[in-house]
Amino acid sequence: MTYKPKTFITSSGFKVLVGRNANENDLLTLKMSRKADLFFHTSDVSGSHVVLIVDQNQSVPRLDISEAAFLAAKHSKSNKKIIKIDYTEISNVFKPKKAPVGEVEITTYKSIKIDTTDEQFLNIRKQLNRS
Repeated sequence: MTYKPKTFITSSGFKVLVGRNANENDLLTLKMSRKADLFFHTSDVSGSHVVLIVDQNQSVPRLDISEAAFLAAKHSKSNKKIIKIDYTEISNVFKPKKAPVGEVEITTYKSIKIDTTDEQFLNIRKQLNRS
């Protein structure tokens, strides 16, 4: 099986990977990601797993976190204007026993609310470069 997630580059140059289906979400989150990478997902609706690639001990600017969260919001099944996105290090993400493909749980996390109609985020999306 060939796996090629959607790839974006944030304003500061961080790579962001977006799963396209449940199988790819599992591969991205559970196999390809490293402990320091950041995982993003909508709080209360299904959607793509989004991973921001981070080197060990590297700090991620708030703008880049917002950009990755925006991608999680736009690649979700939510039709709401304001979407709550949870994010955490991959080390806080696990797959429960017998969980369906694509389903994970997170322990410690932070949340950010994204307005999917906010001009700032619409511009960010246009500025993200696909690689």
